[in-house]
Amino acid sequence: MNKLTNDEISKLDKIIIFLNDNKVFQYEKSYIAEKFNLSIEEYDFLYSKIVDFSQNEFTIGNILDKNSRYPSIECNFSTSLFIKNGGFKQYFKSEKKNNTNKKSEIGQNIIASNVTINNGNIKTLNQERSLRKKSKWDIIGIISITIALLVFLFGDNVCDRIKSKMNNSKSDNAIVFKKYEKKFDLPYLESFPILDKGLFIQHHYGELIFGGSNIIIVKINARRENGEKIEIKKDDNNNLNLDIFTKPYIEFYYKKEFYSMEIETLNYGESFVCKLKKIKSPTLKLIEFDKI
Repeated sequence: MNKLTNDEISKLDKIIIFLNDNKVFQYEKSYIAEKFNLSIEEYDFLYSKIVDFSQNEFTIGNILDKNSRYPSIECNFSTSLFIKNGGFKQYFKSEKKNNTNKKSEIGQNIIASNVTINNGNIKTLNQERSLRKKSKWDIIGIISITIALLVFLFGDNVCDRIKSKMNNSKSDNAIVFKKYEKKFDLPYLESFPILDKGLFIQHHYGELIFGGSNIIIVKINARRENGEKIEIKKDDNNNLNLDIFTKPYIEFYYKKEFYSMEIETLNYGESFVCKLKKIKSPTLKLIEFDKI
């Protein structure tokens, strides 16, 4: 890999830890870039370095192609072990130390190659160094085979233990999730403001209207009560319309938080109740407003 700054190496570690911890979810790269205060170009550059590193230098999981819209990483023993052992920061620190040792070794080899020894039974410094190097790789080979055997026999248990320890250590420093939940009657033909009043919902004849001055920054998706997909339409006023009689379940992303919104019917469809709450992560693949 090309030479990176300490700040870039630190960001590489943050990104791979996030991808490994959230491997069961698919987040758009724009969301991850925003999470780490990066531009899309900066994130693409760093993610491409992780992909190149995984493919060319050290296997750290099955990472999707660098051009994928939804970056993710498949958990395996090597990935968790790589992170546990210090990640990119430790890797580049070791690589720098190895490069320094190699330069010193080259200088010593030059001196050794110029040494004339009369007794043929005495080895030169260069020969001794070659034997030590061979012994070192023999030890590394034995360790690699042992690790591979352990993964083959106990791979799932080992991976689960590592993940459990990592999750326990992170839970101590985790930010407390602030719950938000509100249930209210949905007025007919009236706009009802929600959250910071930058958004509203409205029961308009057979439609549920979701709009507001900040609706353009929302990412959203919806489904029926039975899991079937619901069509979301955009009207001339840039409001989003859904069939209210399908009792839609909606998830949306707004100002760095995820929310769900459930519509329940009362009196056989004569009135409706809305249940709005904050969620930790979405179960649906959210769509940007301008792509609806």
